[in-house]
Amino acid sequence: MTNNLSNDKLRQLATELLDNHKLNLDSFSTEQLNSVTDLIEELKIYQAELEIQNDTLEVTQRQLEASQALYQQLFDALPVAAFVLSSQGVIEQLNLEAVSLFAIKQKHKLINHSIYRLLEESSASALAGVIAHNKMGIQNFEAKVALDSAPVIFNALVVKLPNDSENLFSFSYILMLVDKTEEIERLNQAKLFEAIINNSPSMVFAFNRDNECILANNKALQSWGKADLKQALGKTPEQVMPSYLTQPFFTYNGDILMSGRPKIYEQEVVSSSKKQHFLINQFPLKNLDNTSYAVSTIATDISRQKQSEKKLNLALKIFSQGQDGIIICNAENQIISVNKAFEDITGYNEQQVIGQNPSLLSSGKHDKTFYQQMWSTLLKEGHWEGQIWNKRQNGEIYPQWLNISYSFDENCNIANYLGVFTDMSRQEEYLEQINQLAFYDPLTGSANRILLQKQFSEISRESSASGALMFIDLDHFKEVNDVYGHHVGDLLLTQVTNRIQPHIRQEDILSRLGGDEFAILFSDITNATLSEKASTLIKVLSEAYSIENHIIHISASIGIALFPEQAQQYEDLLKFADTAMYSAKNQGRNAYAFFEPDMAENVKQQLSLDTALRSAIKNNQLSLVFQPQVDLARHSVIGFEALLRWAHPDLGQVSPDQFIPVAEKTHLIIELTDWVIRQALQAIERLKTQFQGCRISINISGQDFSQTNFVSRLNSLLGEFPNVDPATLELELTERIAMKNPKKTLETLKAIKNLGVRIAVDDFGTGYSSLSYLKNYPIDLIKIDKSFVDDILDNKKDYGVCQAIINLAKALDMEVIAEGVESHAQNSVLEQLGCDLIQGYYFSEPQSLNALTKWSIEPKA
Repeated sequence: MTNNLSNDKLRQLATELLDNHKLNLDSFSTEQLNSVTDLIEELKIYQAELEIQNDTLEVTQRQLEASQALYQQLFDALPVAAFVLSSQGVIEQLNLEAVSLFAIKQKHKLINHSIYRLLEESSASALAGVIAHNKMGIQNFEAKVALDSAPVIFNALVVKLPNDSENLFSFSYILMLVDKTEEIERLNQAKLFEAIINNSPSMVFAFNRDNECILANNKALQSWGKADLKQALGKTPEQVMPSYLTQPFFTYNGDILMSGRPKIYEQEVVSSSKKQHFLINQFPLKNLDNTSYAVSTIATDISRQKQSEKKLNLALKIFSQGQDGIIICNAENQIISVNKAFEDITGYNEQQVIGQNPSLLSSGKHDKTFYQQMWSTLLKEGHWEGQIWNKRQNGEIYPQWLNISYSFDENCNIANYLGVFTDMSRQEEYLEQINQLAFYDPLTGSANRILLQKQFSEISRESSASGALMFIDLDHFKEVNDVYGHHVGDLLLTQVTNRIQPHIRQEDILSRLGGDEFAILFSDITNATLSEKASTLIKVLSEAYSIENHIIHISASIGIALFPEQAQQYEDLLKFADTAMYSAKNQGRNAYAFFEPDMAENVKQQLSLDTALRSAIKNNQLSLVFQPQVDLARHSVIGFEALLRWAHPDLGQVSPDQFIPVAEKTHLIIELTDWVIRQALQAIERLKTQFQGCRISINISGQDFSQTNFVSRLNSLLGEFPNVDPATLELELTERIAMKNPKKTLETLKAIKNLGVRIAVDDFGTGYSSLSYLKNYPIDLIKIDKSFVDDILDNKKDYGVCQAIINLAKALDMEVIAEGVESHAQNSVLEQLGCDLIQGYYFSEPQSLNALTKWSIEPKA
């Protein structure tokens, strides 16, 4: 080149410039100088780029070194033993937890050693298999590591890493060992806890704040009728438990959740078949923040314990309060305990006789042979019984009837002697008391039916004997018992006796036959005198009675039968007098009647009617008709009352007023009720499509309602119709039935409600209601009697009664229905008063089931 410098020359100059920082340019031309200047500029740029790249490399190097240190720290800080393995299972690296696991001080003691020698054979094979499969991701298996103390079970996690030399670690696998000792211990403890809970004789269960089951042991599931826990988890108490258990076990759940405090109490639980006592221990289950999220219950059946306590209390009561003297001695025949009767009979107190031999009571009337024979018999036969003379503290000698026995200890040695004795000096007094109990009424002191029959037999032995039997029955006495209680009823019977006595002769015999029934046996008396006495008794017995601040009014119905004209035998005479009394009742009560032969014919007719009724049930002569019950607000049918009808092939239609009393008297009412309930349930099944949700109400006899098996029979009948909702069946009880024996009635009503069946009170306002009982009864509906509806338009009192009953029903949160509604005006008045439901001819007369399927609601014009 001529003008320009060659490249070699330029590089030489550039090197010189860079090395020496000096450049001799004297021999260069202007063009050459320009070329050198351009080169220098390019070199400067190149140098700057190299410096930037160098700085970047230094930063990257420092970051890689920091990352490597961080990863190494994280690796060492892992809470589990971790190893870096080659594909041959050689340990290339391990963390501090791994060093600690094998109790070594330096990592290098395990590095480059095979991991397989640290594992048991099966675990080593499992690890080799995982590595051989060469899969990405996490593989795990259970491994046993042979430590110095004992093999330990670990959960082994294997992670395959890419084998890239540029990677931070030049390894192929990471092995992490998670100690399962605590997990296994917790699992074993959980299984032990579960076994203890599930084998507990107590019910153990828990429900959370949402009332959902979260725990139930085998005993609880068995009591609830559940096969396994899956059938209970997440369910409410109503879904898993029998209804009679929900209230007793969940009364205090809300209080426990709010207070966070446990509660222990006893609870009686009554089902339809049995009564149980439970000791209930309830306590809250809490979160880590100490808030309660559930209530756990341990319910232990202590029924047997309660029964044992009753027996023990009874034994203690007999011991402490019994009329017989009791003396207990030890094996050495020293007195260790006596009861109060012993003290009363002997005159000795307990402190005076403890430690003494019973011989201190000896009277001296028996010789040594007597006592030898007594002890011989006692030891041979286990007891001795007989009369013995003993002495009181005051020296009085008296006869005893003594029974001696003994008991054994656990070694079959005699532990105690027991003596029970009766003071026979009171025998005459006892005999007189027995005679009094045998022949006299303990309440009124008058003769009982046994003495009455005995006296009749003695009088009738004389051929010329004549007389009469007057049968007295008190009207409305049962209502007095129901309203005021049996104590007041007993006082009333005593006053009745006192009123009768002044009006009979000394030779006449007054007898209380039982309940509120009395009889008077007269001899040598005329019919005119009998009529006079009957009239007098009716008058005095109907006068007001003042008993414990109660003014009570009753009356009497009297029947009279004559002997020997009408009957020669006592049973016939009593039956005829009873028949005449019922005739007087049929006349309106507060009257008397003499027996007439046609009265016996009436009895015969009743027996005939009973036979025909039994046949009617078997031969399908009975049927039900249904009268609609209408909701006034919605103008829709909500139900029907089922009414029983009997079409006899010869007698025609027989009124229920005729055959129901006969059925009650002969107890056929039980079979009749079951038939009616079954027919009603069949009708519900048939009508539920046309009248959705409608219920059918049926009348229940008081005699049947009082049967102990009534609820169980009802439950069995409901079981025959599983597709029928029990709430669509309604039982109607008259007000008098509902108020009879309120405690027993309440138990029965609750049992019926537990079955889901509705309860209504019929003929309300005609009986003797007590609001204190009525408000506690689980009643759904009150039925206003037709007698108040008939004159509601014209009679202010009937209007007021209807208004009061409706207001009462509203206050007690019950529905109210008026029966016997026949006109638009009656319907309008009742609607204005707030009556919920209407039943009567205004909407429809009772109809057959077939007719009802074609019927639609339409009031009369």
